[in-house]
Amino acid sequence: MADRIAAMEWHGEPRAVGYTRIAFDTSASPDEPELGDFMLIYATDTKWAAWGIGCCDGGFIVWRPATGATTAWHGTMRSALASIPPA
Repeated sequence: MADRIAAMEWHGEPRAVGYTRIAFDTSASPDEPELGDFMLIYATDTKWAAWGIGCCDGGFIVWRPATGATTAWHGTMRSALASIPPA
């Protein structure tokens, strides 16, 4: 639940750093409070996500969807979000 809260809190900040849209994977059930498997972060006027954050065992990976390259692993969602540079 703390990860979903961190993601939702960050959801209001992307415009300040050049991102305009965030898409969350849906959980297995609409009533589930978990984040889901991943979230995608889009820069202004782009159709392809600039960044992705995926849930994995014990933490989160940050990757570039355009290349598929994993750029970092973090133990918390807050840390993963903090690693996303301005657009």
